[in-house]
Amino acid sequence: MHKFFRRLSRAVTPSKPRDDDYQEKYSRPQSIHDGWRPVTAQSPFAPKPAQWNSWPGVPPQQGFVPAPPPQDAWGQPATPVVSHYHDHSNFTNSNHFAECAEIWDRNANKWVVCDPNDLPVFNKQPEWKDEWNYFCVTKRFSDRLSQPRPVLTHFAEPLQRFVVNTCSSFGVWGNTNVTMDGTQTHEIEMGQAFRALKKMKERLEEVREVLASDSKEIKELVAFSRSLGHMTVDESDLVDTPKSEMQQFLKNLEKQLCVFVGYLDEKFKPTAERLASAIRYGYMEFDLLPYYFERGQEVSIVRPGGDLAMKVTQVNVSESFMTPGESHGFHTVSIEGYGYNWEGSHWGSVTLSERIYSFPGTQELSKLNVRMLTDEKREQLAARGKLYKDLAGIYYRTCNGDRIVIDRSGYLKDQTQMGRSKRDKRRRRDSYDDWGRYVPPPQPCPPPVPMAPPPIASPIASPSSSVESLNWSPWDPTVLDDCLLCFLPTEVYGYNLAKKDWAVFPLEAIRPVEYDRRAWDHLVLDAEVKTLIKGLVEVTTKSVAESGVLVNDVIARKGGGLTAVLYGPPGTGKTLTAEAVAELLQRPLLVVGSSDLPREPSQMEDKLNYTLNLATSWDAVLLIDEADVFLEQRSLHEIERNALVSAALRVLEYHRGVVFLTTNRIKVFDEAFLSRFSIAIKYPDLNKGGRYLIWSRFLELAGYKIVASPFVTNDDLNEKVIPRKSIEDLAEKNFNGRTIKNLVRTAQALALSANMSLTMDHIHVVVKAQEKFLEDFASERRN
Repeated sequence: MHKFFRRLSRAVTPSKPRDDDYQEKYSRPQSIHDGWRPVTAQSPFAPKPAQWNSWPGVPPQQGFVPAPPPQDAWGQPATPVVSHYHDHSNFTNSNHFAECAEIWDRNANKWVVCDPNDLPVFNKQPEWKDEWNYFCVTKRFSDRLSQPRPVLTHFAEPLQRFVVNTCSSFGVWGNTNVTMDGTQTHEIEMGQAFRALKKMKERLEEVREVLASDSKEIKELVAFSRSLGHMTVDESDLVDTPKSEMQQFLKNLEKQLCVFVGYLDEKFKPTAERLASAIRYGYMEFDLLPYYFERGQEVSIVRPGGDLAMKVTQVNVSESFMTPGESHGFHTVSIEGYGYNWEGSHWGSVTLSERIYSFPGTQELSKLNVRMLTDEKREQLAARGKLYKDLAGIYYRTCNGDRIVIDRSGYLKDQTQMGRSKRDKRRRRDSYDDWGRYVPPPQPCPPPVPMAPPPIASPIASPSSSVESLNWSPWDPTVLDDCLLCFLPTEVYGYNLAKKDWAVFPLEAIRPVEYDRRAWDHLVLDAEVKTLIKGLVEVTTKSVAESGVLVNDVIARKGGGLTAVLYGPPGTGKTLTAEAVAELLQRPLLVVGSSDLPREPSQMEDKLNYTLNLATSWDAVLLIDEADVFLEQRSLHEIERNALVSAALRVLEYHRGVVFLTTNRIKVFDEAFLSRFSIAIKYPDLNKGGRYLIWSRFLELAGYKIVASPFVTNDDLNEKVIPRKSIEDLAEKNFNGRTIKNLVRTAQALALSANMSLTMDHIHVVVKAQEKFLEDFASERRN
């Protein structure tokens, strides 16, 4: 079997007319910048006569029908391309690498050899079997009008194993191009090879040291060879692995790697000098950015919510041309890396990326959106990371005035559940057409044949090399090293208690909760009832060691919590009781309304279970407001309501926390709930004394002082005062507590709109308006 070597000669200027003197055309030396080496007329690369559908060294088959001549992009007969495949048995080249040009064949879906002057392609491509040249410098043309792009292809062994192993772990190894006939070719873009040059030089020095010492045992040689890509040897079978085989592998690799590194050094010497000058003066050109950033560097990213630090894993360069032939393109440099964050039960890594868009001329390094991490910036980010580390877990805080619960694990569970629900809804919706007919899911189709060439050397670093995970003990925030604090994020995940929604909160806006110490005192309720509620809540929430062993149920883990029913007319303090208890215990208050619970029994049970579990994990006080929906008496005619009541009974029976249920329809309660309640408290209509206390406390919250004398004015005491007689007059009016609160707030708004302080005149205006509304409402109901 003949061994073939392919080589294309230099391209001449397109303006020169085509002639039959191929020797003159291919012997012209070109510029040193085009990547083509000059050849002479005596060169073994001299072209041979063109042949259609013929292959050097392969006899034609009997009955073979020649294929029609190929056509160019405009449907015209293409000019035959000269074949440059030679027997290299007598060929010597001190450079030990070859050069050629290729174009993308849309029909064959692969790169094929071409002449840069003519560009029509062969309909067959030979197998690369070259023992002399270690790699090939290939110029790639996407089409007739595109500019060539240099690519390193067809690596010899063991250089290919080394490049695949070393460069992939370094994060820059390019495509494994799989053609339609199943063949694979490894390739790497020229610029990416330069980014890995430093690493390859380090490995080359290691190889030389090992060969020079000759003192390593066979086990060490095998491990070292495997780290360089020699995976055919097994560390467990050292008896059948001769030491000479490992040494020969290292010698061959050193010889080939010297040529490869030397070529890259010479090729990128001008670029390296420009890069060193740019770093020295602090101004960078856009085309140097892929070489300025390297894997392993620590950089800071400029973000609107705050700067982030990350460790670089890979650098990608992307470009897209609008139409073939246009000189301008849209370029970006993407820097990818990782930082660290709290995963709810352990510390882990998070992938980060940032793009730098093309810019003309030079730009100052300190003005880029990705910068090297300085010591000053590290200290600044580490101080913020300390705050994030202190919030790793479940914490009750405020953010921009709202009460929140920081809970990363709960956030992730909610997002997973919401995503599953959306997928189920989409699946149910897509299963039927507009007329309600069932539509089966579409069968998977085979992937289409790509018509455009694959991107050159799009690096994909393996997860093991680009992401580092930290397997620390759960719920132990002290295990995160202080040197990693600067790599923590700028936001935390949690639940907004006021908006009843999971959200992301900026770290800089998180503050401790300021509890209202007077909330319990403001609760207008009988003193004995307040003492009863406070005692039951405190005993229930204390640990068993502190409060003593309470009587448990016969069934383990059944009951043990406090379920209190608060019933009475609206505005009598039922909701305020739950709020005051939460402030007294300094715990979050989780409120669930009847509108938050679904009507379908199974969904309602799941939602109620989910809410009770949240309250337990947060150690929160749970308030189920207007619980009439699932507390109503069961009947033989309402199967769905019966299922709701049964589901609620099962869930509440096993809860071990503090639950308040409010209702104003105690008469419709199902009798089965009566034995499930720890306590039931009635809230009667407010009397004059209760209304006086509520008026006084809301006016005190508005900044007013209650005085006994009706003749004392604001000017006398240099503060806002209201006579006690005025409040007594207001208490005569039959308003509930919620209405009194709304009246005070409305009077304040009226005073602010007039740019005045709140006075009794403003209160009288809103009180008269409320009385008029109540009269009209009662009259309409009678009619």
